[in-house]
Amino acid sequence: MKMGNERSRTIWKQTMGWALGRHEITVPAGAKIISVAFQYDDSNKVSIWFICDPSAKLEKRHIYQAWTGWGFPKGEVGFINTLQRDGLVAHIFEVSK
Repeated sequence: MKMGNERSRTIWKQTMGWALGRHEITVPAGAKIISVAFQYDDSNKVSIWFICDPSAKLEKRHIYQAWTGWGFPKGEVGFINTLQRDGLVAHIFEVSK
């Protein structure tokens, strides 16, 4: 494994509220979402971690929280994770615009 100052990719984090519906995040183009979870220090925020090239141009991405029994938008969706908090279950997707 090569070590040193080379840093073409890194792991970044964005947060969004714990609320049903569409959320918009701004990330470097080409970012790959790797995890979504509650972070211990703020139970009302959902953290999204992604691998990215920090020098890439920024773009808007759309995340949707669909609680069990609720609908979600038509169109292309990509499942990310399921979260549970205080008896609620939310399914997290990346959705098209």
